[in-house]
Amino acid sequence: RKYSSYKGTVGKIAENIVSRNFHPRRPNEIWGTDVTEFHLPACGGAKVYLSPIRDFCDGTIVSHSCSTSPNMDLVLDMLNRALDKNMCLAGLVLHSDQGFQYQNRAWCERLESRCITQSMSRKGNCLDNSKMETFFATLKKAIWFGHEHEYRSPKELIAAIDDYIRWYNKKRIQHNLNGMTPLQFRKQAFRMMA
Repeated sequence: RKYSSYKGTVGKIAENIVSRNFHPRRPNEIWGTDVTEFHLPACGGAKVYLSPIRDFCDGTIVSHSCSTSPNMDLVLDMLNRALDKNMCLAGLVLHSDQGFQYQNRAWCERLESRCITQSMSRKGNCLDNSKMETFFATLKKAIWFGHEHEYRSPKELIAAIDDYIRWYNKKRIQHNLNGMTPLQFRKQAFRMMA
């Protein structure tokens, strides 16, 4: 069964501002986030959860965190890393599903403190957050599907996820980015905006 962080309305449900407009003109205009689960059959059923933030302009994974629990620390750690690396974010929209983590007061207050607007997919509509689902599919195709039994510990899988995301940002050229990597495209975009 696919992991779902939806636990009903437990906090603030934000409007779907993004509304499938997944093509912003510049970096730091629209970010997306979600959580995915990995079930480790070789580790007695242990699970690893990945929570990344992806910039919808260039595809860069701005920040990510992994944990064996899909709790608030997982998403807040990821968010704080992203905010620490990017100082000027006024006007940014951060899109997610309606998972309990994104309805939590600590999450909402952290976004408000940096003048970031929250956007949420409609309930039960994965297409509203398809940019994140596409990234998860790409990652899992590369390091997970067919390799599930090779990981002997959560730590081993987390290291593989970290390595993949580094490679994805710095080395994986993308056709829709004119043959550049996400970080190359991002740097070029910032130079042009200066």
